[in-house]
Amino acid sequence: MTLVAVPTTTVSSVDLELQLPAGATALATPRARFAATAVGAPRLLVVPVRLAVAGADVTGAVRVPGASGHLRMRPALARLGAPAPAAAPRPVRDVLLPTGDRVAEVRP
Repeated sequence: MTLVAVPTTTVSSVDLELQLPAGATALATPRARFAATAVGAPRLLVVPVRLAVAGADVTGAVRVPGASGHLRMRPALARLGAPAPAAAPRPVRDVLLPTGDRVAEVRP
């Protein structure tokens, strides 16, 4: 799994991190911190991941300090392995209104 950050302004530091769900194991440290980074200089976090399940959603995040000192974050989501199972369709019931109109009623 590779997470790439390319700053659009010069920043004093760049933090990269992967969050792995149950069933996914990082084979290296899933976070990295870089010092001052110039505009357009890519920073990479490369982490081999072992899956013990058919598929998993992995979350990545890049954090940089903003102009006022607060942290700015950009998240990313990637699916590893098999596609996520499709959601079951919601039950629908046709209802005939007194006006003769037919509408679909969807209940959770």
